[in-house]
Amino acid sequence: MNVQDYKLANRYATAFLNVYYSQLVEDDKKSLMESIAFAQKRRRVLQLLRCTSFNKQIPAVVIKSLPLSVVMKNYCLSMSDTLIRNRRMDLFLYILQNMLIEWDKRDTIFRFTITSSSSLQLSQKKIIEKFLHKQIQGVALCIYQEDASLIAGITIQGATYAWSNALKDRLKEIEYSIIRKGIS
Repeated sequence: MNVQDYKLANRYATAFLNVYYSQLVEDDKKSLMESIAFAQKRRRVLQLLRCTSFNKQIPAVVIKSLPLSVVMKNYCLSMSDTLIRNRRMDLFLYILQNMLIEWDKRDTIFRFTITSSSSLQLSQKKIIEKFLHKQIQGVALCIYQEDASLIAGITIQGATYAWSNALKDRLKEIEYSIIRKGIS
């Protein structure tokens, strides 16, 4: 996705929240997250959304099949008409993702994926969450995962925040430094 598309998807998401934010409840957010996961796991759903040149009813059928709340479904159906008219149905998933990011920002909630080379103890997780709280001044929702390729250390990835203290990244930095200096 290029910068122009990202900005456009973000404008659609912001427009949705400007109109509906006061009416939305936590179940709406849950349905949005389920729909994003559903569409990400089923790439054929996204391919169907792009088939508007064959049949303009396909996006409506696909959107109705998503586990969206009624408010969200109605908005997505009207949004799909605009996207079809402008031949931008390819932005649909990105708009949903941006809706979630913007919604979280308004609620001062920040989602992070914490990746470590091995399983973290509860005390280590508390240290990480305390560190994040100081950085963001909001609520940090953390998902922890393991990746042995990190060798040692952790990485923290959010929608607008990235931090790494992994040996793998440090070794890459050293390699790039050596290459830039022309030492082989």
